[in-house]
Amino acid sequence: AYLRTRGHRGKTLSTYPYQVGYFIRWLGAQDGDNLKVGMIEANKFMIHLAQRGLSNSGMASYLDALRAFYDFLVVTGRAEKNPFREIPRPKRMRREVRFLTKREVRRLLATAKRIFDLRRYLAIRLLYVTGMRVGELAELRWGDIDITRKRALVRGKTGERYVLLDDITVGLLLKLRKEARFSEKTARVFGVRPQTIREWVRRAGEEAGLGRITPHMLRHSFGTHLIQAGVHERVVQALLGHESIQSTMVYTHVRDEDLREAHKKLFLP
Repeated sequence: AYLRTRGHRGKTLSTYPYQVGYFIRWLGAQDGDNLKVGMIEANKFMIHLAQRGLSNSGMASYLDALRAFYDFLVVTGRAEKNPFREIPRPKRMRREVRFLTKREVRRLLATAKRIFDLRRYLAIRLLYVTGMRVGELAELRWGDIDITRKRALVRGKTGERYVLLDDITVGLLLKLRKEARFSEKTARVFGVRPQTIREWVRRAGEEAGLGRITPHMLRHSFGTHLIQAGVHERVVQALLGHESIQSTMVYTHVRDEDLREAHKKLFLP
């Protein structure tokens, strides 16, 4: 009933009692039948969970359950304070994203060039040499491309930024524009949805014997290869567009020349 009054619903109503019960049994085994525990016992229990091999999300669930339980004990006068409120919530670990080696990128692009036309090959190439998100690439328009400065304006989910283009990619873009049915400034360069580009990448990966490859893996490879080449993480952050152009430049003091110099260190097949 207490959990319901606190807004808990569904699976929580069965999970929390189980987790609290496990804690009470553990406490009993430690000769600590008294529920008025302090930080030492609370930390010992969390260490115990870690030693059992629980993930960060699993430990966070136990912590939430025990915070709720000891809130209840404090409200009902059975405990003076809630020691689990003093323990930081374990951060959820990010799922590791696979990236391609430079040799694998070379194989992927060589395969894409062999099996696809210019448009599809160029889309896959751009994902790697710019680090664009697949949604950003799908929305790229001819008017966003600055051939003279060898860059393109990208409108991402966190704002606008420029991505840099190498000489070979610039040449391929010029060739594609001559062949394109719609090449006015407002026309999208590739004219397809993100899912279509994902399918192109997937097929190229399978044909190259690399398994299932995704656009995000190419973006991750872009960032990883720059870091491996010694480029500062803040410069890579600016190239990947994790923030708007203005906030990134103000915070990191990254000049356009710095970005261009960093981009030269990227493996460009």
